[in-house]
Amino acid sequence: MFVNLLALRQRIVPDRLQGRVNATARAVAVSGTPAGALLAGVLVGPLGGVRTVFLVLAGFALLNAVLAFFTPLREREPVG
Repeated sequence: MFVNLLALRQRIVPDRLQGRVNATARAVAVSGTPAGALLAGVLVGPLGGVRTVFLVLAGFALLNAVLAFFTPLREREPVG
């Protein structure tokens, strides 16, 4: 997946902005890890355990994938 994202970014971003765009994308991707860990830790108590938290978060990931599948971005013509 990361190879596809990087290849797409390299194709659509002008050369003079490659460094800035890639650094920003990596910073945003990495900054989500502590927030996700905190959210999972907070949810363990009220939801009754780690297994339930994983199932809830997996459900959100599945919902995200389904919604992404039906976005208008998938119908865009390829660049080039």
